[in-house]
Amino acid sequence: MKQAAVSMGNDAGEVLAAIAAMTRQSQWLALNVTLEAARAGESGRQLAQVAERVSELVERMQRSGQRMQACLDDPCADDTEVARCMAQARHTLGEVSAHLRELAVQFRG
Repeated sequence: MKQAAVSMGNDAGEVLAAIAAMTRQSQWLALNVTLEAARAGESGRQLAQVAERVSELVERMQRSGQRMQACLDDPCADDTEVARCMAQARHTLGEVSAHLRELAVQFRG
């Protein structure tokens, strides 16, 4: 049982680290795209839309990380609840990654 808790704690740390890393990278991406959109003026309207979407995804990742951290910090949360929080965070990361890839394809297209 103790081994499972340690393993889950390590997994949770990895998921939180992934969320933090993706959030930081996406924030830089949104900032850079916003700057490029401003430089492009009227023709940068599509870029501005991409920047807005990336910012929304950043917020979504931040909320997911906060929910997971709250779950980990809750002394009443059992292993099942922590596992559910981790699964939700992983799912959100997967969705956000897919959206970012989709935006990249649209932008290049």
